Amino acid sequence: MLASYTLSLAVSSGQRLDSGPVRTRRVFASAIGIFTIGSILCGLSNDIHWLVTSRIRQGCGGAMMLPVGRLTMVRTFAQIGTDSGQ
Repeated sequence: MLASYTLSLAVSSGQRLDSGPVRTRRVFASAIGIFTIGSILCGLSNDIHWLVTSRIRQGCGGAMMLPVGRLTMVRTFAQIGTDSGQ
């Protein structure tokens, strides 16, 4: 199960998100939704196949969240530094 999560995280983490803050928010909200649905399905799974599939879905959501979260932090702190005159 851990391998399926890690594999989907590695495969789908190469997204390009340079299109602006609106796209970033939309991708982040989608990532949270995908991850949440995957988590709910993990809890409801009744056999190993559904569990692995749900973990892959979680990995895709997590892979979308990581770069977007970092990009949001960079943009926020860059804006704060610009606003304060640094």
